[in-house]
Amino acid sequence: MTDALCYKSQHIELVEEIRKNFDDRTFTYYVQYASIDSILSMKPVNFVKKISPRPLLLMAGKEDEIVPCDRHAKILFEKASEKKKLVIFDKGDHGLLAEPTANDALNCILSWVKENLI
Repeated sequence: MTDALCYKSQHIELVEEIRKNFDDRTFTYYVQYASIDSILSMKPVNFVKKISPRPLLLMAGKEDEIVPCDRHAKILFEKASEKKKLVIFDKGDHGLLAEPTANDALNCILSWVKENLI
């Protein structure tokens, strides 16, 4: 399945390591071939305003070549209603939960959840 993903090898290795620990019914990180069309046609910018009044956290990596933050996260942030937060990781690429941003990304998520959802 990972040949359908455009991830760097470090992220493919992470996906494969996670897959080893879950059976196919519980593992949902990878993209099945059948869902590629629906993913390509999905346009989050068309419905990001509807998330409000619920809080929104957007995280992106400056080095993401798959989903460039200038063309995606920043536009989503501009279109989103309040309450919203955008965090851009200078050393981050597409897999923010992998190194070198894993700890910072997890801490960002935990902090945001405590501040907004608990």
